Amino acid sequence: MNGNSILETVKENMTKTLQVFYEEISVLKGLRVSPLFIDKQQFVSSTGKQMLISHVANVYSSGQMIMIDPFYEEEKKFILKSLSSSRVFMDLGLYPMSVENGIKIPLPSITGESVQKLGKLAEDVGEKAKIALRDIRRKSIKDIEKLKLPKDEERKTLKKLEETVVDFISKIESEVNKKKLEFKRS
Repeated sequence: MNGNSILETVKENMTKTLQVFYEEISVLKGLRVSPLFIDKQQFVSSTGKQMLISHVANVYSSGQMIMIDPFYEEEKKFILKSLSSSRVFMDLGLYPMSVENGIKIPLPSITGESVQKLGKLAEDVGEKAKIALRDIRRKSIKDIEKLKLPKDEERKTLKKLEETVVDFISKIESEVNKKKLEFKRS
């Protein structure tokens, strides 16, 4: 293994991290929380396992609310409990309610405060992705140091690594800023 192969691995891992970031930030649509956002929420099911809501329920938008229709009635209370205690839901003013055929989540009216909260949520998603990139960098630096390369080559490889990290972080910051601007214009 040499410095170039480590840099290629870094680019692959950072590209995967960037793809996950794009998926996570794309669920924030305008000033509305999309059903995709709900689909990606995890909860502890009746079996005690951590699951995605999309694996046990249909989630769809119905006017000014999002509806969750669990496949199995027993999962309804577990989904409701998880969403009701979610900090993200509380921050966004989303309060799920049990109804006869599932769970409904009324979408709050758009205010300046909700714009700020969605912007903060976008920043949080971006920060999580940047932390993942920094973790990749930290591990890669250790891998490069283990190679015992000549000092000049090690310095050059570390410089390329840093340029790659800066490039990926700037992509994340750009997307977060774009999303925040989209919120303000809506």
